Amino acid sequence: MNTAPPTVVPILATPFGVVPLPAAAVLNPVLYSLFTSSMRADDPRPGQDPLCYRSRDDLLDWPEEPVRTLAADTSSRSSVAYAQILFRRFLGTDPRVDAHAPELEAMLEEHDAALLIGDPALDALERRSDVERRVGQPLEWHDLAEEWHRRTGLPWVAAVWAVREQALAESGLTAAELVSDLQRSRDHGLEHVEELVREWTPRIAVPAATIRAYLSENIHYTLDADCLKAIRVFRECAAEIGVLPALPSLRILEV
Repeated sequence: MNTAPPTVVPILATPFGVVPLPAAAVLNPVLYSLFTSSMRADDPRPGQDPLCYRSRDDLLDWPEEPVRTLAADTSSRSSVAYAQILFRRFLGTDPRVDAHAPELEAMLEEHDAALLIGDPALDALERRSDVERRVGQPLEWHDLAEEWHRRTGLPWVAAVWAVREQALAESGLTAAELVSDLQRSRDHGLEHVEELVREWTPRIAVPAATIRAYLSENIHYTLDADCLKAIRVFRECAAEIGVLPALPSLRILEV
């Protein structure tokens, strides 16, 4: 008797903050174990571009049956673009992407895979056994950030603070004043992590320890050189596959 192949669920969970977020496995291997139990670490082969070193034969942990349709929570357009890059650039497949409300069981009724973002992703992980019982088969759970990091060696940048030049001019603030305000906001939040944990715990069905780990261990709050390179590579890959138009070089606010 033939059985259906396991469903692939690329999953992203980053509910707390408009900041760069490197791969979970790099910053907190223990928390990353919530997302997967079967990932293996790979290093680029000597002399090869880390964006190109993996062949389809290398992807032993992905099912042979290609994902043809992907139901995507579109609350983060960049996350959907990351998923499309991973499928098309690295896996050699081009699934149809359909916008869908972030309800995992409903998403998988008519799609091979689902992309969840933020709170719905964390919620699905918390009730993982119940989800698999409802859909009638085991699921494969993949962290989008880790998949990106494994294939590029770069952090996964979720978001940044950005400002339009005209808006800055109209604000009456200098670039230095704006940067100082944002940095003080960041520092204030980091000094009050426990208050944020107490505020968020009643809002989502996620343990306080998980919220605390995300805020204090898993979010990287500095846009460093590796993050800037990751943004450049993301934009280049997205333009290459037609997800985004070709974009000018990223401009960093000088202070």
